[in-house]
Amino acid sequence: MKKLWKITGIGIVLSLLLVLFPVSTVFAEAVTVTDTVSTPQTSADANHTITWTQTTEWSADQTIVVTFDTGFNLTDVVYTDVDLKIGESEKTLVDTTTAGSILCTINTGSGTVTFTPYSEELLNATTAAVEIQIGTNADSGVNLIANPSTAEVYTTSVTSGSDSGSDTVNIADPVSGTTTLDANPVPTITIDAPVAVTSWSLTSFAANGNTQAKEGANGLEIQCNTAWNVAVKDADSAKLTAGYAAGKMGEWDGSGYVASGNEMANALKIKVGAEGYVTLTAADLNLYASNQVNGDYSVGTGITTTFNQDINYTDDVLEGGHVYHIVVTFTASVKG
Repeated sequence: MKKLWKITGIGIVLSLLLVLFPVSTVFAEAVTVTDTVSTPQTSADANHTITWTQTTEWSADQTIVVTFDTGFNLTDVVYTDVDLKIGESEKTLVDTTTAGSILCTINTGSGTVTFTPYSEELLNATTAAVEIQIGTNADSGVNLIANPSTAEVYTTSVTSGSDSGSDTVNIADPVSGTTTLDANPVPTITIDAPVAVTSWSLTSFAANGNTQAKEGANGLEIQCNTAWNVAVKDADSAKLTAGYAAGKMGEWDGSGYVASGNEMANALKIKVGAEGYVTLTAADLNLYASNQVNGDYSVGTGITTTFNQDINYTDDVLEGGHVYHIVVTFTASVKG
């Protein structure tokens, strides 16, 4: 009888111990947190992307709290600069407690961003990947978090329901290097010759010739980024092959030169601007030289072009739609 009493006493003591010291089945879980910063430079404004995978279920009255180390400045950040995504669900954040939403509170003094759900199901009742974006990387983000002004390693911590974890962020002073570049523009030149001269009526009334001038419809146009010169010549091989002298206008039937037809007695003369005339030959003759570089290379330098033909009574009038014809070649080159 005495032995039985002792056993019963032990059972009572064990029961009391269980009552006084209940065993909890909820434990804090460590999670791997990453805080990706858009720029690690001291005092720079930066976006933050914070991620982890939730390993425990959220329950009533639980929150998500992100704590930035001392030195990070959240003064300018508001709730619209923050996005919260749990699994594939983008959460609706508000700055005033609202049914069906998650309250986003930013405490610049403690450097915390707290997410308080109206009800726990808003966080999700199952484990999931969590992503928080703060800055212009958020959908409506405008303001960023200012990095600390001192270069060292800082910590970003997360408490999410029963889960917690942290990541380190290396903030460093900017470094610089120098590169020396030497460059020189490549000499560039373009040319637009005067437009074709048509229906030029020449009048013969002097036995010794009559000089008549015809200006082109537009001037010679040169575009160049250095000093240049321009030459002129009769390079019309078809005319020379047909038997006409270099520099002289030959008979043309509208599609080609008439073999051994009429030609002007005198060679064509050309000048540009106030320069003197040159008499056209088969060789390049310097027409104009510029020591000035055009200040506006996109516009070019327009020069009045004048064609001059000496005529007399020996220059026959052509019939049947034939005319005197010549092709003048202008060549612009960079001045050496």
